[in-house]
Amino acid sequence: MDLTGKNIMVVGMGKSGVSAARFLISKGANVTISDMKPREDLSETMRNLHDLPVKYELGEHSIASFLRSHMIVTSPGVPLDIPPMLAAKNLGIPVISEMELAVRHLNIPVIAITGTNGKTTTTTLIAELLKAGGKKVFLGGNIGTPLIDIFDEKRSYEWVVLEVSSFQLDTTPSLHPHIALLLNITPDHLDRYVDFNAYTASKMQIFSNMGTGDVAIVNSGDNVINDSLPQLDARVLTFGHEEQKGRNSWQADNDLKIEFDDFNLSIPVSKAGSSQRIHFKENIMAAVLAALSAGISEKAIKKTLKNFTGLHHRLEIIRMLKGVKYYNDSKATNVGATIKALENFNEEIVLIAGGRDKGCAYDTLCPVVKKKVTNLILMGEAASKIKAVMNGSQIMHHVNTMDEAVEAASSLARPGQVVLLSPACSSFDMYSNYQERGHDFIRCVNELR
Repeated sequence: MDLTGKNIMVVGMGKSGVSAARFLISKGANVTISDMKPREDLSETMRNLHDLPVKYELGEHSIASFLRSHMIVTSPGVPLDIPPMLAAKNLGIPVISEMELAVRHLNIPVIAITGTNGKTTTTTLIAELLKAGGKKVFLGGNIGTPLIDIFDEKRSYEWVVLEVSSFQLDTTPSLHPHIALLLNITPDHLDRYVDFNAYTASKMQIFSNMGTGDVAIVNSGDNVINDSLPQLDARVLTFGHEEQKGRNSWQADNDLKIEFDDFNLSIPVSKAGSSQRIHFKENIMAAVLAALSAGISEKAIKKTLKNFTGLHHRLEIIRMLKGVKYYNDSKATNVGATIKALENFNEEIVLIAGGRDKGCAYDTLCPVVKKKVTNLILMGEAASKIKAVMNGSQIMHHVNTMDEAVEAASSLARPGQVVLLSPACSSFDMYSNYQERGHDFIRCVNELR
């Protein structure tokens, strides 16, 4: 599509919206940015765009403006069922993501990673593995850098490593990864999807355009993936925690095993990041299979793994105080992530959970909480819903702030136990993002005496 002179509506004034606007203007489009936030909340972003001929519609979404557009470019956090968007779709006006806009102009092979949990860790590790192998890599997508930014830079790249959310998959129909990874699927974002089946179908879209010569890497230990994976023309590589016939990667005793073509790698867990985390090991397995598929050497892989310990806010140990270990797992924004976090500990746990509910059921959390948790400290909007599901089966405490949560946990935890922040909810009721929530937890823990 020739964008010269076309009226393009960009919905959402976050990172991806701003980057999309810059790209569209460089292609000669007439750009309007629409955002529900009022002008005073967006003044800093507007200053960053002062040099561009952008029109703004702030504080509301105007249906009339949407209907005057030749195309609508939306940010991942914007629901697709808002009235102006539905009205535009009914008139046949294309609604695409910033990522779709970029993909249509991209001619570099893509490694795309999706899944409910572990996307950012796996995406980051794959990029590090490729760089260690001498490749020029653009790292972006849902990880924080919009893909469209690749066109702003003067550098050339050999690979794009792309984290992709379900929301982005819904609006990026042209995405054709050379290597695609599906890490796991557990209930999430059910405030945005009709049901879990719809969310699962969204994740499966990562394979839609793949064919012979492409590589699909999937977690064959995930029952949802096994039941939903379509027949693929792409080569399928599998990983999982336990050994299984035909599986390409698994854990055996203290080693991670990798079988790929002529490669038979054995990686000591102690050298695959200093972590006991089950899902972290699975992330490593998936990333190594992707790196091997991209032609990275065994030497580069082992060297990178030796120094890779994971990312912040993911089962991150903060300190030990009076015999109690404090862990920050603020990135656990859904029930599945919290379950995996709890399963990693042999110690008894004082769990801090709660936040903004995402429409997920908490009943699957009950068995592991009953088994592992001595005290459950609840905070945020979802506290009462979680408490009702637990039905008094656990010693529960309701608090209003992170300071109160950490103070309560400190008074309840005994030497040899663990205090774990693993919310099973998003952070948006009290914080701007999970990072801010994690940093607040770290502050509170470090202030303990």
